[in-house]
Amino acid sequence: MCRKLLYLIAVSFVLAMGVDGQAAELAHRWSFNGDLTDSVGGQDAVIVDLGASNAILSDTEITLTGGGKGTSDYIDLADGIVSSLGDAVTFEAWATQITVQNWSRIFDFGTSTTENVFMSWTSATTLDADRVEWVGPSDSDTLDNTNAPYTLGVEFHIVCVFDNGSVTWYTGPATSDTLGEAKGSFQSANKLSELNDTNNWLGRSQWEDSTANASWNEVRLWKGALTPDEIEKYHRMGPDGINPNIAVAPSPADGATDVPREVSLGWDAGESAATHDVYLGTSFADVDAAIRGNALGVLVSQGQAGTTYTPPVRLEFETTYYWRIDEVNAAPDNTVFKGEVWSFTTEPFTYPVANIIATSNA
Repeated sequence: MCRKLLYLIAVSFVLAMGVDGQAAELAHRWSFNGDLTDSVGGQDAVIVDLGASNAILSDTEITLTGGGKGTSDYIDLADGIVSSLGDAVTFEAWATQITVQNWSRIFDFGTSTTENVFMSWTSATTLDADRVEWVGPSDSDTLDNTNAPYTLGVEFHIVCVFDNGSVTWYTGPATSDTLGEAKGSFQSANKLSELNDTNNWLGRSQWEDSTANASWNEVRLWKGALTPDEIEKYHRMGPDGINPNIAVAPSPADGATDVPREVSLGWDAGESAATHDVYLGTSFADVDAAIRGNALGVLVSQGQAGTTYTPPVRLEFETTYYWRIDEVNAAPDNTVFKGEVWSFTTEPFTYPVANIIATSNA
């Protein structure tokens, strides 16, 4: 009876916890490399031409010349593009403020001055001040002067993570070795999924503020909340670091813990992939170095069609596993795109529950 009770406690505890983390998926990506294409979600951006202050699209970025709201071009994203992603969403951009404009925006998503969420380059025309704000039907949240200054002429990596009412942001020069700790956060009763986002703008305010004089190298929207480790990884990779031909969105999420031993691995395929090679093992070095011609004992599936893999036997308790998906093009080129190495750690043999030690089923 004692063993059965302990087992039931263990199972209940595992079900209550679940597997840590659901991987964020890249939903939209605008690289502004000579066009306004959304290379992931198909929701192309639009330049709204309002007059003399034009937007300039180059081979590497889009620049707003800024100024008065009524005469300055801005960048418009599709209606509902934010709210449709749910309550866990990450905004990511590489952008540069060129000159100070009154209350100009990095982004401003919403429908009016009474329902919007934004990050500003400055507060009024003060370079050493900025604002992050979310005003909605359930709450009004503002935090000032957490990011400033956005040094003029310097490209910044800007990340704002929405996670079921929690809003956390990270900013820093794109060339810095690390993005570092979060610059600020607040908790809001507003729900992003309920945002009436008919005005999803880059550089333009819902108020009568000036339009930004700034450039955007890369803008991304993720469905899900990027973790601090993932944010650092993408910071190191830079704005051009995501290869559309490699596998993404690992499940379990990269770095997940308490993963069941009977786990099934899953991923989203690269754009050109016809088949997939799966590498899995307990040595990072082996999983990172292995190739078809030198499998190092970790090539567990070669040339499979599906985007899931279930190990034939249960994995070990409390063990860190590393895995990699190589995407393979169809003939005649059969190009292999090496994937990133991901990791997860399996469930422990015992779980402490209050003053009871619960033992998993061996």
